[in-house]
Amino acid sequence: MAPMKFTIQQDSSIPVHVQIKERIKTALLFGELRPGDTLPSIRDLEQQLGIGRAIVRRAYLELEECGILDIRHGRRVSINEYLQIRADQAVRKELEDLVEDTLRRARKLGVSHSSFSKLLLTRAMELDRKHLSYLFVDSSRALAEEIARQISRMWEVPIAGASLDELPELLCSKDHQIHRIIVTYYRYDEVSALVKRMQKREHAEVVPVSVRFTQDMVEQINSLPSSSKVLLVAEDSEYGRHGKQPFAEAYTELFGQRDIEFAVRPASSFRDLKQVAVKNGYALTIVSNSIWDRLPSIARKALSVTHPRFEVDRTSLEQARISAGVIV
Repeated sequence: MAPMKFTIQQDSSIPVHVQIKERIKTALLFGELRPGDTLPSIRDLEQQLGIGRAIVRRAYLELEECGILDIRHGRRVSINEYLQIRADQAVRKELEDLVEDTLRRARKLGVSHSSFSKLLLTRAMELDRKHLSYLFVDSSRALAEEIARQISRMWEVPIAGASLDELPELLCSKDHQIHRIIVTYYRYDEVSALVKRMQKREHAEVVPVSVRFTQDMVEQINSLPSSSKVLLVAEDSEYGRHGKQPFAEAYTELFGQRDIEFAVRPASSFRDLKQVAVKNGYALTIVSNSIWDRLPSIARKALSVTHPRFEVDRTSLEQARISAGVIV
């Protein structure tokens, strides 16, 4: 794997250590990095970027604290492999023993094994749906529900979708027993911190996955003439917290060979969201999914306006399945 490129904006209002964190999280989001991949050491990145070691160290330690990075002896830095570690043979053996014992007891009641399995499956799926045992969370509910459907089809497990704004209420609800919360790597530290704040006792485990643009999204951008300008419209909260760099770099990394220029603006820079449909020299305007959810229909119908369409990365999903305790 080619070394990941880091760039920083010294004149940005976003602290440099945050820029480094966002670059790593964005790379994980799009599968540029995967669990186990190695990053530059603190010293190497310090020299590469020409910044103080304390800044790099702070970024790395904050990512280590939330479980994304694994730092050994202050030198080797890698993406945490804990998703793969969860493949526990001892747990599998206990489950096999439980199955054997349960089927034996069902047989004593004169019930066929296959009939009992249908009853058990029905009840289990009812409980998972009712209590939201598995939940996919993202900034947009529409996006979360779409990714949840994709994962549910592959795992054959009921998975609900919810927005970040809805998560606190769901965590506090007595009607739900959320077992696992699945998120993109980009949202992992944010959701993990929220879960720890909201749940006083046992935490729902947060399981990260990577996503990638759908093929039609890739084709749409690749069909633009070379040297085209594309505008990315971000939520104010995202723009204010992370700045424009992570958004633009993610797209540039994926479509840089097309020599397409990506610019970023916060939603508040438009007097009215209808204005995003005005080209203003941009071949395409891509609004974040949470903004798309509330975009006026007239803007949605504009051929020059779209939103990111994602599909879950199957490699990261298999690692997440192990971590989430799902058997297929």
